Amino acid sequence: MIQDLQWGTLARRRNITRLALFQKSLQGYLSIPVRTLLRPVQRSTRRSHSHSFIELQPTKDCYKYSFIPRTVIDWNNLPQEITNIEEPKAFKNQLKDHFTI
Repeated sequence: MIQDLQWGTLARRRNITRLALFQKSLQGYLSIPVRTLLRPVQRSTRRSHSHSFIELQPTKDCYKYSFIPRTVIDWNNLPQEITNIEEPKAFKNQLKDHFTI
């Protein structure tokens, strides 16, 4: 049935939704204070991009697997071209294309 509907796996759909929500909060569409909770990376490396954040180092699993620490890791692994997109709908479409490859 999932193949008939052309849906991705539940994990992939959840990942896309989390990243889209994170991007909306960064762009100011939502009132989640992401920018006040995170610090941007000071230096870009080959692995990071200009929109990367310093990954949090939680000590408890209940925080480690919560929205912000988990999403920052996925956000930092996105290509620069995708993180540059400001329009939420275009961003989500690019995420879907990126994760179907």
